[in-house]
Amino acid sequence: MEHLVEAFIKKSGATYSSEIETQELSKQFGITLPESFEPNKRWNFAVKTPGHVYTIETNFYTDKGSKLNTIASNYRLIAEEARNIPGLTFIWITDGKGWRYAKNSLHETFSVLDTLFNIKDMENGVLSQIFSA
Repeated sequence: MEHLVEAFIKKSGATYSSEIETQELSKQFGITLPESFEPNKRWNFAVKTPGHVYTIETNFYTDKGSKLNTIASNYRLIAEEARNIPGLTFIWITDGKGWRYAKNSLHETFSVLDTLFNIKDMENGVLSQIFSA
């Protein structure tokens, strides 16, 4: 999934880093993150545009399971915290499968995280649109 997302990030022309820890993200992109963001958390991607930073997590699900609910809950918290940091947006990209079994978690997360996308969204150019805004 990461390779697919990276191809779309490259296509957008945005500056990015992959597999970047929170501490390095702060240094490299000049953004101050709260202590509640794990200092050793490894983000799948961080994208820098003029005046904005996007942290991106990607997931691929093959079936249902409690992991979906746990991840959705964690990402909902990250999204809520990121909303209070000027110049930062959290994006979650998933293949979209497995969600048919976890609709409640998806609905709760989507109500907080309006930057939750799937492969079809990327094919339709959502990342290029976001990064050029």
